[in-house]
Amino acid sequence: METKKHMHNLCETIPPNDVHAVSVSLPTWKSNLQWARKSQNILARMRSGYPRFFVHSLVQELADHAKRLGPPGVTCLPFSTAVAAADCCRWIAGQVGPEQAGAFSMTSKIPLDDTVHSDHSVWVDVHLVWVSPQHYSLAKAFWQHTGEGISSRRALACLRNLESLKYGSNCGIKKEITTLHSSAYEAKRFVRAQLASYLSPSAGVRSERDIFLYASGMKAIYDTFRAVLGMQYMEESETPTMVAYGFLYVDTFKIMSRFGCNQTLLYGHGTPEELDQLKSDLEAGKRICALFTELPTNPLLTCVDLRRIRRLADQYGFVVVCDDTVGTSVNVDILSYVDVLVTSLTKLFSGACNVMGGSVVVNPMSRHHELLTEKLGALFVDSYYPEDALVMAQNCADFDVRIDAINANAEALASLLSSRRDLVKQVYYPSMGRSRAMYDTFRRPGRGYGYLVTIEFNQPQYAIVFFDNLDVAKGPSLGTNFTLACPYTLLGHYGELDWAAKYGVVEHLVRISVGMEDDLIGRVEAALQAVDAGRAGCC
Repeated sequence: METKKHMHNLCETIPPNDVHAVSVSLPTWKSNLQWARKSQNILARMRSGYPRFFVHSLVQELADHAKRLGPPGVTCLPFSTAVAAADCCRWIAGQVGPEQAGAFSMTSKIPLDDTVHSDHSVWVDVHLVWVSPQHYSLAKAFWQHTGEGISSRRALACLRNLESLKYGSNCGIKKEITTLHSSAYEAKRFVRAQLASYLSPSAGVRSERDIFLYASGMKAIYDTFRAVLGMQYMEESETPTMVAYGFLYVDTFKIMSRFGCNQTLLYGHGTPEELDQLKSDLEAGKRICALFTELPTNPLLTCVDLRRIRRLADQYGFVVVCDDTVGTSVNVDILSYVDVLVTSLTKLFSGACNVMGGSVVVNPMSRHHELLTEKLGALFVDSYYPEDALVMAQNCADFDVRIDAINANAEALASLLSSRRDLVKQVYYPSMGRSRAMYDTFRRPGRGYGYLVTIEFNQPQYAIVFFDNLDVAKGPSLGTNFTLACPYTLLGHYGELDWAAKYGVVEHLVRISVGMEDDLIGRVEAALQAVDAGRAGCC
């Protein structure tokens, strides 16, 4: 295969040469398959990856440095707070029994200026969970699904502080952290104000009261999940039941099914017929405390009927939580139909692929507003590292401008792909098929259909040839200012391919997160021509 101008080398960071990059290059179908299979020839080369799926080299270095404080022979993972580390230990104990894991902290003793709104922890404190190697996968699962890990920037600060303590002085670290902490307070206020500005003025969202910022999108979902469980709408004798409506992002469903909720009902197609079934189940006496959904869903871009869901929620008293990461609050107006809006700010809100973040917006008009904000407030600890907040504030300033260019690119790409029915079985994009009418119900005037396009080809081999010849960045994540492609099902559901396929998420999907490039259509046409050439050669 000829060298591509825009394709990165295997295991190179995306963006290149950025130690805090959020993605990593897996440029061929084979390399993605090797990653999914955890092949050592890939793992040994990786120094970076999507931060919740891959332990960053700086985070691992911190863990290796600190594990000497645990029992001999253990492995460690750093967590955002002492509470998170203790929660992980309790969860592991529930899986394999007590005394299989433990938590400890390394406290820096750096005093912070009380005038800069100090949070609940010192940023260079280190909170770790030690676990025996045979149970490391459990700690890693908790770390990944809940978003309770620490960022590479925070890990670097912790390492520098430990080094300074080794030589008897942390004055430089103290000055740096105090300065960061002071400016980050304003950065976080700015990010919340930006989020509020993209919501309808009639919603009455107050950024300081109704918006919570987190270090990752999954942490935002995890705390929302725990807040709903803590609302105690159910009788004590009842088992809390939640609904996942539509085929949701993999870790959202893992949180719902693994962390504290004994029953999760999956209506995995998100169709009107499934909504009829949910209605019938509720009429028959099924009680649920919350329904989690997305608009549109990832990766099939299904647009669920939030209007009907809202009516059912009002009638039966459950909480509606919707993830708008793919739709974005710039493109769609859905807050009035939900009680909680969750967003991964890591994605297009940042766009730069170099920082994590998440948010929760509680609808001020929700009947559950007071109790939700109370429960979220009780759980909330500001673990958003100051330098990450500063980077996020800088990245998000032109969010609404960037998304217009990306909307146009994505719609043009979807139209091109849908014209190639000889190669393409289905293009998943909100402007096409039955999703369009529902999406248009929520689409803001003059705005577009989003940045995500998913393709199902007529033959698996077409998908492989197309992907290998597509001259764009390729790796995990989405919502980047540049185009980023991946074989989604391999990365998200390799261990459950048959289960995912039942809901239309087949093995050879190609998901393209569209960026701002002027020449994207030409690059996609070249990849399609490579498929054509392969077909001709076979004949």
